[in-house]
Amino acid sequence: MRKIACAVAGAALTGAALLGAAPAGAAPQGEQVATTVGAPAPSCVQSFYAATTFFGVLHTEMTNTCTDVQRVRSSFAPAFTPDPTCYELSPGQQAVYNKQVFPYSTAANYKFLGLVTC
Repeated sequence: MRKIACAVAGAALTGAALLGAAPAGAAPQGEQVATTVGAPAPSCVQSFYAATTFFGVLHTEMTNTCTDVQRVRSSFAPAFTPDPTCYELSPGQQAVYNKQVFPYSTAANYKFLGLVTC
């Protein structure tokens, strides 16, 4: 199981490199409209985002480095219905959000706007 997870993570990193994905904290390019209600998550909640168009997967990893519990979700443009899962992260806790997008080629059309509170 761990080998499969490593392979998926490797594919995600390769896809991110090929797509030129920016670090999760980077400002989105152009004008983006926030797709989920909520203020931006505190900077102490770290995130990593990657998209693999070949498999049609949008992947966000979240880590709470804050000293208190944080409730966050990934924000994308265009929006998903329903909204991405809301995670309640204790200090030091990690979570992963994966979204399969069909058809696969549409994965490149989604922009990760960052983490927002929920």
